[in-house]
Amino acid sequence: MKCPICLENTGIILIETHCDSIENEEYKIYLCSNCGVSFANPLKSPCPEWYAKCDYYNEAEELVTTKLNIRFKTFFKLNIPRSGELLDIGCGYGNFIYTAKKSGYNVTGIDFSKQQILKAKEILFLENVYAIGLDEFCENNKDAKYDIITVFGFLEHQSDPNHVIELCRSILKSSKYLAIEVPNELRPIFLKREVWDYPPHHLTRWTSQSLSKLLELKGFKIIDIKDSYLPIEHIYNQVFGIVFKKFLKEVITKIKKMLFIENAAKVEKTDFQELYKKDDRIKHRVGIFNIFFGNLFLRKITVKFIKNFFYVLLLPITISLTLYYRLIKHHGCSIFVLAQLKD
Repeated sequence: MKCPICLENTGIILIETHCDSIENEEYKIYLCSNCGVSFANPLKSPCPEWYAKCDYYNEAEELVTTKLNIRFKTFFKLNIPRSGELLDIGCGYGNFIYTAKKSGYNVTGIDFSKQQILKAKEILFLENVYAIGLDEFCENNKDAKYDIITVFGFLEHQSDPNHVIELCRSILKSSKYLAIEVPNELRPIFLKREVWDYPPHHLTRWTSQSLSKLLELKGFKIIDIKDSYLPIEHIYNQVFGIVFKKFLKEVITKIKKMLFIENAAKVEKTDFQELYKKDDRIKHRVGIFNIFFGNLFLRKITVKFIKNFFYVLLLPITISLTLYYRLIKHHGCSIFVLAQLKD
């Protein structure tokens, strides 16, 4: 077993095993004691069909916003020029480059998701955004050179981080900048790691040490590296959100099994609306709840109301824990690195 970052084949430790619930594939997760990165085996990115089945990537307009999140706010605090050619790799719905464009950059964005690129054009009216992979983009734009490349929430998804950084280097102007943000492996994790931080969604987990080592090996000088602050939402999700989500899932599954007796074995992974359409007899069973169970929008509103109710109810505990972790200067949720290409 060889580390995909520092390429050392000693000091590799198995830390856990995970089974992907979508494709039912088992992954082993290893820690490299030399550079500090954790990585999955097999180290392979999921196919587009996997993302199509993943709830997180199907929220459409709900994720299209001009509001700046932690990673974006950190970028705009950097002491770097607010002009030039900027490429955002993994731009998603274009939330970041929308603001970057207003700040003075000539922006280009790429993402593998055709749906997200379409929304970026339709809702944020972005022009230079393309549904294309990084390899293909570099191949088609060999003469393109950028003043700054941003890689936010992207590197941890890649099967070959070394290759990603090499491609970035090939299209970056001399002495110009690469900004990277990844989830912080050292953030507070109380009960259970978030489901999105497992393979095949996240293939690697990073610390400041491992990310710095990767960039330095590829010919970059670290200009700035910092943790994000620790948001209250993270503490709530860690302490209560995971438990609440599990509880709610169990309740919904039991309701499905009571209502759809004939399809009880299939209901757990089947949407309410799909079951409802396939079984006309449900209309007689649920009576006045007929409209609710047949309406996806009403169900989402109800779940959101319950979630917000518990959020407010547990807010005092969440605030206390958040203040405590900020007081002891615990690691934040993300690591942000600004690196400069050496001459």
